[in-house]
Amino acid sequence: MSDGEKATAIEKALHLLMAFAPQNEALGTSELSEKLGYHRATTSRILLTLAEHGFLRQDAENKKFSLGPSIQTLGLALTTSLMNNFVDIAKPHVNALRTQLEEDVGLELWSGNGTTWLYSAETRQPLRIGSRQGRTLPFYAAAGAKAILAFAPAYQLDALLQQERSAFTSNTLLDETEFREQLCQFRAAGYAVDNEELRPGISALGAPIFNQEGTAFAAVVMVMPTQRLDSRPDSPQVTALKATAAAISEHFM
Repeated sequence: MSDGEKATAIEKALHLLMAFAPQNEALGTSELSEKLGYHRATTSRILLTLAEHGFLRQDAENKKFSLGPSIQTLGLALTTSLMNNFVDIAKPHVNALRTQLEEDVGLELWSGNGTTWLYSAETRQPLRIGSRQGRTLPFYAAAGAKAILAFAPAYQLDALLQQERSAFTSNTLLDETEFREQLCQFRAAGYAVDNEELRPGISALGAPIFNQEGTAFAAVVMVMPTQRLDSRPDSPQVTALKATAAAISEHFM
């Protein structure tokens, strides 16, 4: 087989694999052959080769193909790499948001029963918050944690609310019903607010970052003195924050 023929065979194999995106619907040889315009014999040969190496699996009864374990292995490798490099990937977006709005901006990553503050981009304003890097933040008070939890499955929230919670300020919301209602509002809005719930005089906005499964696993957070907070849905702060979170999420989709 010549180099040109090899390249053609590889391209056809890649096109066949991509034909299963985005829902991994089971497809037969004839369907794929017709869909891609390949000769049936060629399609069959490539499908069987891909199945032999685990990139596809064939149903024993209907003989249709779907994506196999080797694809999952590659996907997990990519996800692991992205997560290991999460801060490096998100940092330019966070820094740009800090420069755009001149407020402290950081990253919260879900960890256990709350979030961990991974990175801070600090403003040069005379009145600023300072780094929270390395701090563990509570799920019921931190803006990023609430932004993530607003999109979490019900069983996760149910389990968290079994824990004992204590107030950090007079604004910390401890009532379970009110907290659930607040999360519903945050989910609908696409961002969360910490209204002096961790520290008096300090407020924050958080927007979730999603992975390819649609799971919120981290958040971009903007922290500032309360007098500079503008939590309206159409405010420049909220608009830019949500756009930044969406841009970071794109790397993980």
